[in-house]
Amino acid sequence: MKNYVCIILTHGDLAFQLYEVTQKFLALDIPVYLYSNKKDSIETIVQDAAAKLKETRPEHVIIFVDLVGGSCWRAAAGIKKEYENVALLGGVNLPALVSLATNINRLEWPQLLVKIEEDAVKAIKVIK
Repeated sequence: MKNYVCIILTHGDLAFQLYEVTQKFLALDIPVYLYSNKKDSIETIVQDAAAKLKETRPEHVIIFVDLVGGSCWRAAAGIKKEYENVALLGGVNLPALVSLATNINRLEWPQLLVKIEEDAVKAIKVIK
């Protein structure tokens, strides 16, 4: 198992719902921390996540947020400031999380990030 951590940080209950559905497809075999700005402030989220990262000392961290530029994004950016090994992915969707679960043990970190982004974007379609 790789020494990676996943954080899913969204508005409302979205993080919890996305994680629950992802687990029905394929289990993520790395620590996953779920946060919502629904009940916690940005400061609380950043402090809690920083404490967990300090405790687990992961090699790499990927933070998924729902809306680039929103309060969850700002919280994730605060976490990233504290740790250089953090990647942020805005616009999280189910295919991004399934891609992480599918490819985490198959690809190295840089390729994993590229694959997650490709799969997330590929899943968005508009039919006119």
